[in-house]
Amino acid sequence: MSHIYHPNLGDPARPAILVDGCPACEQHARNLYDLDETFTRALWRKMVAANHDGMDCLRSKAERIAVDQLWKFALILERYTDVNPWTLFGAAE
Repeated sequence: MSHIYHPNLGDPARPAILVDGCPACEQHARNLYDLDETFTRALWRKMVAANHDGMDCLRSKAERIAVDQLWKFALILERYTDVNPWTLFGAAE
């Protein structure tokens, strides 16, 4: 799997955290367990924003795939545990 260089990769302020057309980013969108804490935190925050404020914050298909997976996981946490997934990683203050 090759990874195309992306300036400021992993910066949560960057428009797309996972970029379409990059084999590594597209693979990471499907295999979230391969992401480091910085990417996981940034995607989690985008997931909360997308599902509370709208999907306009998602800038790539790869991000939509990743956020969809995180959303399902957040629902499992919310329904079956005492964890409040909307506050994880400082997503909601």
